[in-house]
Amino acid sequence: MDENNKKKWSEISEDIAGVSENIKNKIQKEEVIDDLKESFDNVLHNTSEVIKNLIDAIETTVQDEEVKEETREVLRKISKEFNNNVENSGIKISQLFNDFLGEEEKFKEEE
Repeated sequence: MDENNKKKWSEISEDIAGVSENIKNKIQKEEVIDDLKESFDNVLHNTSEVIKNLIDAIETTVQDEEVKEETREVLRKISKEFNNNVENSGIKISQLFNDFLGEEEKFKEEE
């Protein structure tokens, strides 16, 4: 094999290695994002369960109807605030990921 062919095969091999590395990095990033999404979902579920259990405990233990109603109202406000925060956090997290992925693509284009 002459030097020119060796050089071409070497370049092809380097290109394949680069593509392989990019695929590996992309998969790892997707796994990290999936892990974060799963963790966030778990936090949401656990927090919802805590609120639900708190409501159940109050319903079964508090005898005074006025206190029950006031407590329900407080829990409604907490739940509403929690939902608003979750919605806002989801938007911020999405923007953060989009910004990060966008910057990464710009960096790759500059290389």
